[in-house]
Amino acid sequence: MRNLIIIATSNAAADLLWKWEKEKTDIFKRKHELIDHIIKHGLFRPEFLNRFDDIIAFHTLEKAQVRKIAKLHLEALAKRIKNERNITIVVDDVLVNEVVSVGYDPKFGARPMNRAIKDMIEQAIADRILAGTLSPGDTFHWTPTRDAATSHTPRTAGALA
Repeated sequence: MRNLIIIATSNAAADLLWKWEKEKTDIFKRKHELIDHIIKHGLFRPEFLNRFDDIIAFHTLEKAQVRKIAKLHLEALAKRIKNERNITIVVDDVLVNEVVSVGYDPKFGARPMNRAIKDMIEQAIADRILAGTLSPGDTFHWTPTRDAATSHTPRTAGALA
């Protein structure tokens, strides 16, 4: 493992980072305070943290970054479905906006994005395939009024974005 770089991510102390972000605090200057917080609250033991060469704190994602992440995930899904099922997925602003509205939380970042894509988009595609309304060679175009009603994503009451 001589030529190996391991990058581990965590939401440890996300509440503190979130607070500092709201206060417009320079989180990079408070790194030692962050590490002390992590140890004090038992999130990670000092012995574990000492195994890392460095600890880097990141700012929360901005809306434009979240959109790019969603689009990349959707394009990867589109490529996979095209290869596996010969079905084209239209990755447009409507689809990206819906995935962002469901799959992003400022406190948790973009991690829930894959779950939202699976629960919403993949489920809608599977439902259409099973219903016989989507076949190889067809194109899937997300329609919030139709697909959101049939997807199995837990949603709060309200209008779709």
